[in-house]
Amino acid sequence: MAKKRWTKKEIETVTDLEFLLRICIDRKSDCTNIYAPLYQKLCSVEHNLVEQIKKGVTVKLPPIEEDEPFIYHNYYRCDDCNTEWEDDWSCTCDDECPMCGSFYSPYKSEDIEQE
Repeated sequence: MAKKRWTKKEIETVTDLEFLLRICIDRKSDCTNIYAPLYQKLCSVEHNLVEQIKKGVTVKLPPIEEDEPFIYHNYYRCDDCNTEWEDDWSCTCDDECPMCGSFYSPYKSEDIEQE
């Protein structure tokens, strides 16, 4: 389940709320259990973001850091539901299982080159 990497130009072409909405939809597409708490929360957030965009609400997210030192491709395995997933992060951090919402540390991480 590799995530799409956004270029800085792509990020700058959408409003902050639209960007958050795209992240929410992308993350929701990874969930295969529509009853999982994560999926339910993402549906709620997606609905709220759409409503805010329709109303013309704007927010400003913090600027993108220009020189983030490393990106790691992390591999995770959930002992609760046996789901395996991968995700890219700026650190080797815990991640939430897309199926059941449990948090796990990566069992393996690889440095990847920034584009």
